[in-house]
Amino acid sequence: MTTSSHRDLVYMTTSSHRDLVYMTTSSHPDLAYMSTSSHRDLVYMTTSSHRDLVYMTTSSHRDLVYLTTSSHCDLVNMTTCSRHDLVYMSTSSHRDLVYMTTSSHHDLMYMTTSLHRDLVYMSPVHTSIWCT
Repeated sequence: MTTSSHRDLVYMTTSSHRDLVYMTTSSHPDLAYMSTSSHRDLVYMTTSSHRDLVYMTTSSHRDLVYLTTSSHCDLVNMTTCSRHDLVYMSTSSHRDLVYMTTSSHHDLMYMTTSLHRDLVYMSPVHTSIWCT
């Protein structure tokens, strides 16, 4: 478990190898989000709240089911893609210059959050070797 506090950026990351659970929580004046991913069952949920932007995305890869809900007043572009072992979600808000990308592919879980106005960048990476 890793916890970091730096000015307006606070985040906590918890990773469990056997249960394959990865959780990241970030608190920022203009950006608050929670991301939970379970690689074995390929279930991914992301919730984000950013000023006038509120959205929730849930994706289940095995059953090929995903639900996306978006409520926004600013200019927002959101894309969700699920293919094979790849789950990819990208959200962009032009007015506030916020960009978040999350990718889960095989043994790689990668999340990047960029807030251009305040120049905040966080990227946790979790890799593991699977035994069958």
